[in-house]
Amino acid sequence: MKQRAPEGPAIVTPLHRKDRLLSPAAGAPKGYRRVDRLQWLRDHGAIGDHQLFAGRRLQDDWQISKLENAPSMQMTAGAGGGPGGTLPDAKLEAGRRVKAALDALPPELVTLTCLFLMPEDHPFSVERLAAKVKEDKRAVSYALRLALSMLARHYGYAM
Repeated sequence: MKQRAPEGPAIVTPLHRKDRLLSPAAGAPKGYRRVDRLQWLRDHGAIGDHQLFAGRRLQDDWQISKLENAPSMQMTAGAGGGPGGTLPDAKLEAGRRVKAALDALPPELVTLTCLFLMPEDHPFSVERLAAKVKEDKRAVSYALRLALSMLARHYGYAM
Protein backbone atom coordinates (compact mmCIF):
# COMPACT_ATOMS: atom_id res chain seq x y z
CA MET A 1 0.00 0.00 0.00
CA LYS A 2 1.42 3.35 -1.04
CA GLN A 3 1.92 5.81 1.82
CA ARG A 4 0.85 9.36 1.21
CA ALA A 5 3.20 12.21 1.80
CA PRO A 6 2.65 14.19 5.01
CA GLU A 7 0.78 17.46 4.72
CA GLY A 8 2.64 20.74 4.55
CA PRO A 9 3.71 22.53 7.70
CA ALA A 10 0.91 23.78 9.91
CA ILE A 11 0.45 27.43 10.66
CA VAL A 12 1.46 27.59 14.30
CA THR A 13 0.35 30.46 16.51
CA PRO A 14 1.48 31.12 20.11
CA LEU A 15 -1.70 29.34 21.28
CA HIS A 16 -0.76 26.21 19.37
CA ARG A 17 2.80 26.17 20.71
CA LYS A 18 1.43 25.42 24.18
CA ASP A 19 0.05 22.12 22.94
CA ARG A 20 1.85 18.84 22.63
CA LEU A 21 2.30 17.08 19.32
CA LEU A 22 0.60 13.76 18.82
CA SER A 23 2.74 10.92 17.56
CA PRO A 24 2.20 9.72 13.98
CA ALA A 25 0.82 6.51 15.48
CA ALA A 26 -2.01 8.54 17.05
CA GLY A 27 -3.33 9.49 13.63
CA ALA A 28 -1.61 12.58 12.28
CA PRO A 29 1.95 13.83 12.00
CA LYS A 30 1.03 17.37 13.05
CA GLY A 31 -2.08 16.91 15.18
CA TYR A 32 -2.65 18.84 18.39
CA ARG A 33 -4.52 17.75 21.48
CA ARG A 34 -6.22 21.09 22.02
CA VAL A 35 -6.72 23.15 18.91
CA ASP A 36 -8.51 26.44 19.26
CA ARG A 37 -11.21 26.06 16.62
CA LEU A 38 -11.69 29.78 16.00
CA GLN A 39 -7.97 30.49 15.81
CA TRP A 40 -7.50 27.57 13.43
CA LEU A 41 -10.17 28.99 11.11
CA ARG A 42 -8.50 32.41 11.27
CA ASP A 43 -5.01 31.01 10.68
CA HIS A 44 -6.21 29.18 7.58
CA GLY A 45 -8.00 32.21 6.13
CA ALA A 46 -11.54 30.89 6.58
CA ILE A 47 -12.70 33.80 8.78
CA GLY A 48 -11.66 37.40 9.29
CA ASP A 49 -10.58 39.21 12.41
CA HIS A 50 -14.05 40.66 13.01
CA GLN A 51 -15.53 37.14 13.00
CA LEU A 52 -12.79 35.88 15.32
CA PHE A 53 -13.45 38.71 17.79
CA ALA A 54 -17.22 38.10 17.69
CA GLY A 55 -16.75 34.38 18.36
CA ARG A 56 -14.34 35.11 21.21
CA ARG A 57 -16.74 37.57 22.78
CA LEU A 58 -19.58 35.05 22.71
CA GLN A 59 -17.31 32.36 24.16
CA ASP A 60 -16.14 34.68 26.96
CA ASP A 61 -19.69 35.66 27.91
CA TRP A 62 -20.79 32.03 27.82
CA GLN A 63 -17.94 30.97 30.11
CA ILE A 64 -18.73 33.73 32.61
CA SER A 65 -22.41 32.77 32.58
CA LYS A 66 -21.46 29.19 33.49
CA LEU A 67 -19.17 30.03 36.45
CA GLU A 68 -20.18 28.41 39.69
CA ASN A 69 -20.80 30.53 42.75
CA ALA A 70 -18.49 30.47 45.71
CA PRO A 71 -19.47 32.31 48.91
CA SER A 72 -16.37 34.50 49.04
CA MET A 73 -16.11 35.47 45.36
CA GLN A 74 -16.47 39.17 44.72
CA MET A 75 -15.96 41.08 41.50
CA THR A 76 -13.87 44.15 42.35
CA ALA A 77 -14.33 46.11 39.15
CA GLY A 78 -16.79 45.95 36.30
CA ALA A 79 -15.69 45.09 32.77
CA GLY A 80 -15.88 48.74 31.74
CA GLY A 81 -14.09 49.98 34.86
CA GLY A 82 -17.41 50.64 36.54
CA PRO A 83 -18.51 49.59 40.00
CA GLY A 84 -18.02 46.00 40.93
CA GLY A 85 -20.63 43.53 42.03
CA THR A 86 -21.03 39.97 43.14
CA LEU A 87 -20.39 37.01 40.91
CA PRO A 88 -24.11 36.29 40.40
CA ASP A 89 -24.49 39.83 38.96
CA ALA A 90 -21.72 39.16 36.46
CA LYS A 91 -23.24 35.77 35.61
CA LEU A 92 -26.65 37.29 34.98
CA GLU A 93 -25.25 40.04 32.78
CA ALA A 94 -23.16 37.56 30.80
CA GLY A 95 -26.19 35.30 30.39
CA ARG A 96 -28.22 38.24 29.08
CA ARG A 97 -25.46 39.09 26.59
CA VAL A 98 -25.33 35.47 25.37
CA LYS A 99 -29.11 35.41 24.94
CA ALA A 100 -29.08 38.72 23.05
CA ALA A 101 -26.29 37.52 20.77
CA LEU A 102 -28.04 34.22 20.02
CA ASP A 103 -31.31 36.07 19.43
CA ALA A 104 -29.54 37.99 16.65
CA LEU A 105 -29.08 34.70 14.76
CA PRO A 106 -31.78 32.80 12.89
CA PRO A 107 -32.84 29.59 14.67
CA GLU A 108 -31.15 27.44 12.02
CA LEU A 109 -27.76 28.89 12.90
CA VAL A 110 -28.13 28.93 16.68
CA THR A 111 -27.62 25.17 17.02
CA LEU A 112 -24.51 25.14 14.83
CA THR A 113 -23.08 28.14 16.65
CA CYS A 114 -23.70 26.64 20.08
CA LEU A 115 -22.19 23.28 19.15
CA PHE A 116 -19.12 24.81 17.52
CA LEU A 117 -18.29 27.71 19.84
CA MET A 118 -19.55 26.98 23.31
CA PRO A 119 -19.15 23.45 24.68
CA GLU A 120 -15.56 23.27 25.89
CA ASP A 121 -16.00 19.71 27.14
CA HIS A 122 -17.11 18.45 23.70
CA PRO A 123 -15.17 20.41 21.11
CA PHE A 124 -16.69 19.96 17.68
CA SER A 125 -14.54 20.36 14.63
CA VAL A 126 -16.26 21.35 11.38
CA GLU A 127 -16.08 17.71 10.27
CA ARG A 128 -17.63 16.35 13.49
CA LEU A 129 -20.26 19.06 13.45
CA ALA A 130 -21.19 18.24 9.84
CA ALA A 131 -21.53 14.56 10.74
CA LYS A 132 -23.67 15.40 13.78
CA VAL A 133 -26.13 17.58 11.85
CA LYS A 134 -25.92 15.31 8.76
CA GLU A 135 -24.89 18.06 6.38
CA ASP A 136 -22.06 18.58 3.96
CA LYS A 137 -18.85 19.92 5.50
CA ARG A 138 -18.76 22.87 3.09
CA ALA A 139 -22.34 23.83 3.93
CA VAL A 140 -21.61 23.73 7.66
CA SER A 141 -18.43 25.76 7.16
CA TYR A 142 -20.36 28.40 5.20
CA ALA A 143 -23.12 28.46 7.84
CA LEU A 144 -20.54 28.99 10.61
CA ARG A 145 -18.92 31.85 8.70
CA LEU A 146 -22.36 33.38 8.16
CA ALA A 147 -23.21 33.03 11.86
CA LEU A 148 -19.90 34.61 12.87
CA SER A 149 -20.54 37.50 10.46
CA MET A 150 -23.98 38.04 11.97
CA LEU A 151 -22.47 37.98 15.47
CA ALA A 152 -19.85 40.51 14.36
CA ARG A 153 -22.61 42.77 13.09
CA HIS A 154 -24.50 42.33 16.40
CA TYR A 155 -21.40 43.30 18.41
CA GLY A 156 -20.54 46.17 16.10
CA TYR A 157 -17.38 44.58 14.66
CA ALA A 158 -18.63 44.23 11.08
CA MET A 159 -17.11 46.35 8.37
